[in-house]
Amino acid sequence: MADPTPRVEPAACPNDVWALDFQFDSDYHGRSIKVCNVMDEFTREHVGFTADSTIDAAAVVELLDVIACERGQRPRVVRMDNGPEFISKTLQSWAAEEETVQAFIPPGQPWH
Repeated sequence: MADPTPRVEPAACPNDVWALDFQFDSDYHGRSIKVCNVMDEFTREHVGFTADSTIDAAAVVELLDVIACERGQRPRVVRMDNGPEFISKTLQSWAAEEETVQAFIPPGQPWH
């Protein structure tokens, strides 16, 4: 499991810190729907999402790449909980490419 990084200073400008989180729902047939949302912490803008029955670390990285391409830059920090998709080596490698900081929210403290 990845070591949690303490909360870094607040976002200083747009695209500085992106927060990632999952939402879960089901369709009218009872099939699970998983949504990965990405928010810009400075502007509070919803910058992207992906939805599917399952979303793994590779899908999260693909989502981040698409958003970074659309916005012309990667964030300095990505903030998320310690879910398996977020602590994966796949996401760690993506973050390391341009020294993006992975800031993990402490378990049981979603207000962080």
